[in-house]
Amino acid sequence: MEEDEEKSDDSSDHHGSVEDCKSSTEVEYEPDIWGTHIAVSILDSVFRIVFLVLTLFLLYEGATKGYWLGHEIFNPTAVEAEPGRMRTVTIEESESTSEAGEALERVGLIQSRVVFVLQAKIYEYKIYPGTYQFSTAQTSLEMLKEMDEAAASAASPEEDKSDSK
Repeated sequence: MEEDEEKSDDSSDHHGSVEDCKSSTEVEYEPDIWGTHIAVSILDSVFRIVFLVLTLFLLYEGATKGYWLGHEIFNPTAVEAEPGRMRTVTIEESESTSEAGEALERVGLIQSRVVFVLQAKIYEYKIYPGTYQFSTAQTSLEMLKEMDEAAASAASPEEDKSDSK
């Protein structure tokens, strides 16, 4: 038993007291101001670069889509090259210009209903209800012109009748 006591005394000499262990392992916390500042600067730079790239991408897309839209409104292209295919479309009296454009787009005569509507407004074309035969080689402006002429020719006989009275 004396040996056990001696061993326990020896073990306490090697390890020290509990207080000694706490004080040797404790480290004072000092905030790493420079590390935080560098991390914030890096994140700020990354966000700025991402924002710049997104802005440039949106500008590019806007410019290309805007150019395409302007080109199609003022210098439209046909869906197909000559001779094209004939398609029949019926425009009802209750249909708006947008709905007429949708019908033309559905049968493959125009590429964009939006362009069709904008052309009708800009060039002040009116769409007359009826059944039309168009070629896929015609542009949307040519189709609008035919519809407008149909409206004008349909309105002319009525005006002539009212003038003769």
